[in-house]
Amino acid sequence: MKFRKSPMTAAAAAVLAIYALPGAAQDAAAGAAPTPEAATQLEGVKVQYEAVSPYKAEEISSPKYTAPLRDTPKSVTVIPSQLIQDVAATSLQEALRTVPGITFMAGEGGQPIADRPVIRGLNSANSLFIDGIRDIGSQTRDVFALDGIEVTKGADSAFGGRGSGGGSVNLVSKQAKAEDFANASLLLGTADTLRATVDRNWKVNEHTAARLNVMGNHAGVAGRDSAVVSDKWGAAGALAFGLGSPTRISLDYYHLSDDGMPDYSIPYDLATGLPVTETLGVDRKNFYGLKNRDFLNTQTDIGTVSISHDLSPATTLSSSTRYGISSNDYLVSNPDDSAGNVANGLVYRSPKSRISETETFANLTTLSTRFDTGFIKHSLSTGVEFSREQRDQDTYTVNRVPAGTARVCTQALQDSKDCASLYNPNPNDLWLGQVLPTNTPTHFTTTAGALFAFDTLELHKQWLVNLGLRWDSYETEAQRNAGATPATTPVPVAALYASREDNFLNYQLGLIYKPVETGSIYLAYSTESTPQAIAAGDEDAVTAVNAVGKPEKARTAELGAKWELFGQRLLLTGALFDTERKDALLQLDTTTYQQVGKTRVRGFELSASGNLSDNWSLFGGYSYLDSKLVRGSLYIAAPSEILDPSQGKQLPNTPKHSLSLASTYKFLQKYSVGGGAYYVSEVYGSTQTTRNTSTGVVSIPKHVPDYWRFDLNAGWQVNPNIGLQFNVQNLLDEVYYTKAYSNHYAALGTGRQYLLTANFSF
Repeated sequence: MKFRKSPMTAAAAAVLAIYALPGAAQDAAAGAAPTPEAATQLEGVKVQYEAVSPYKAEEISSPKYTAPLRDTPKSVTVIPSQLIQDVAATSLQEALRTVPGITFMAGEGGQPIADRPVIRGLNSANSLFIDGIRDIGSQTRDVFALDGIEVTKGADSAFGGRGSGGGSVNLVSKQAKAEDFANASLLLGTADTLRATVDRNWKVNEHTAARLNVMGNHAGVAGRDSAVVSDKWGAAGALAFGLGSPTRISLDYYHLSDDGMPDYSIPYDLATGLPVTETLGVDRKNFYGLKNRDFLNTQTDIGTVSISHDLSPATTLSSSTRYGISSNDYLVSNPDDSAGNVANGLVYRSPKSRISETETFANLTTLSTRFDTGFIKHSLSTGVEFSREQRDQDTYTVNRVPAGTARVCTQALQDSKDCASLYNPNPNDLWLGQVLPTNTPTHFTTTAGALFAFDTLELHKQWLVNLGLRWDSYETEAQRNAGATPATTPVPVAALYASREDNFLNYQLGLIYKPVETGSIYLAYSTESTPQAIAAGDEDAVTAVNAVGKPEKARTAELGAKWELFGQRLLLTGALFDTERKDALLQLDTTTYQQVGKTRVRGFELSASGNLSDNWSLFGGYSYLDSKLVRGSLYIAAPSEILDPSQGKQLPNTPKHSLSLASTYKFLQKYSVGGGAYYVSEVYGSTQTTRNTSTGVVSIPKHVPDYWRFDLNAGWQVNPNIGLQFNVQNLLDEVYYTKAYSNHYAALGTGRQYLLTANFSF
């Protein structure tokens, strides 16, 4: 089933939802007032918030965290659902904009179009979780079914297993509650934007509840051509049994479909390394894709069964089992200039594609308990994890007319619409070629298991020790049969078989000093392991080259403080950190690889979340990242073998400075005003800041300039059941870039957009 490319579908869904709300209100009125027991949730799946501080979280959802957020010796940021609503974020990428120190990597180069966050300078695309279980499928995620987003920074393999050293992102799902309520929203905006959501919860009886979230969305992109559009719909259902009792069971199902036109945005100017919109006067609206060739279809289906049982008032056993399937199917035009066409006012529409389906089975079981050994108080969490991931990955073969693979924009390629005008591209061009599945898929299978234990020891009311230990077993293999592409002139595809096995041990240590109850100072050290199969950033993509060698290692040392102010309504945090990643596999000459690569990121962060007063909410922070490629490759392609000139340079996708600040002030009980300010300094697409020319190797770094972005929002609570919200995104219509690819293109951020949302609650 597809969500049709028409705003009327979303509008119809919204109308039906609104008509259904009066019935919901009657149900709620008929029910008894919620008791304290009725608020009980399934253990370890809900971030709790104080009503007076909607931007401040007290706990982290995972039972692996054995202390409150304030006493956790690690940089953890929780993005609450209220903030997501206030800034009108609809995707994971938009929500993560509120956390400084995070950028996003572009696709291409074998990497999928998907959420690919970079945390503290290191690719964290393989460290995305849903309710503590790794979400390996490549996709662009929506926020309609989320209660919050948890961002952990620094090496954290003790928590999540294989990773990159930068950090991880955990999505906290909405769960059924023992109360009746109904919420709906209808959003209208410029850039042909229409979105409708419904969130309905039923209290079936004292111990049973059900919840349903539904979303429909049609949207263009402000500042881009009208051909760039996305149509998606999603549904998330949850059943909960045994709420408020010793044994609790939940059944959850999630679906998301997205059909749209992918956009690789704007090419670089090879003479300067900047996007052509900065140097050549190219309009930001220019779209180099083809409506009759390009497409993007993704789908995700995830089912989860969770059981929690209180063995005693101090001990809980929890187990979650998940099965999911996700697919990512697209063909996109890369505005390629590898042949120097931009200098002649032309762009080659280089086709990039993927056909992939990922199937995942996983289980996470934890035992959480509290006990004393003498004068020491323990909060202990132990557990096991198991997962099996299978992925089939293929591409499309694109047959041009005339046939061939040359990228120089000849008159023939202009006539066939494989090339477009740099200044006046037409996405409605009638492309004359043919697209066929290549039908030589590679099959990837990954099996992983882990044992872990975490303990927070209270030695004294002012001194705590946090310990964590995790052992992982990781096996992955890739297999492909020999074949040939269905090209006009078939190209042989070689058979492939590669596999690797890794066992790795990681740990974390933290010492916490609490000079007062509402504050803590900590010193922490943690490690991370990155198997070679994921070191390049893709999903367990083992090859003949990376099938050998030990996992890359990362470690983070961090000194920080967390303090609650204004009656514990505002949490301030600060941290100094040093992260080093080593043992990267580098090419030393034409035939030799060795694990000698090393990167380093040092810096500090400041953040605030919560309320400055009863009416003033604040969320945001500042990040300073001093990144460096300590040891790079000794081999660069012809004309010569030389020391990598990128050595000692700033890491890609790692801004030195970034600032995110969102604030809302309420007045006269029913009105609110607020805004956001976001700054990101210059970002490089790659440490490989050279290109080969006829005269030798020259330095032309691909990069995007720094930018400021300002947002505004205002709200009016018309009555207890209806509220209006108005947002202006990118108030000054700044031209900025959200992704810097290492070679071909930079992704433009959205232009100025106006959004009006009607929120209904009963």
